[in-house]
Amino acid sequence: MTYEGYRDLATSVAGKSAINLEKDAVDGIPKGYLDAWGYGIDLTGVAEGGPLAATVSAKPDKVHKFAQQLSDALKGVRARKLLLKSLEKMTGLAVWLAQTNSLLQALLPYFYNALNSAGTVYVEPMGSAEAVNRV
Repeated sequence: MTYEGYRDLATSVAGKSAINLEKDAVDGIPKGYLDAWGYGIDLTGVAEGGPLAATVSAKPDKVHKFAQQLSDALKGVRARKLLLKSLEKMTGLAVWLAQTNSLLQALLPYFYNALNSAGTVYVEPMGSAEAVNRV
């Protein structure tokens, strides 16, 4: 129903050419599972369970990439030689994945804290010795 409303609005505002009929025949068909913005959106349970039955998940390859980045970063943390660039990349992916993972949402402040670095190549946390050790 939402798509029909969108289609009616688009054609009334921009004319009948606003919707490509060939693409609409394929893309305009409602689907239970969508692949949008790199997320998997499962709407198959919405008809029975309502809006809360929908799920949004990250693609397995992105989760694996983050796990690998985290594993590599931990090696640097143990040696206290974590590249700032590595942390930046990992944080960017963590922000993206946090949309589907409440644990990562809770951990993001720690990533941001570590990004507040005095160094430009390696992570050098600022603050007291206790704060540095926590980071």
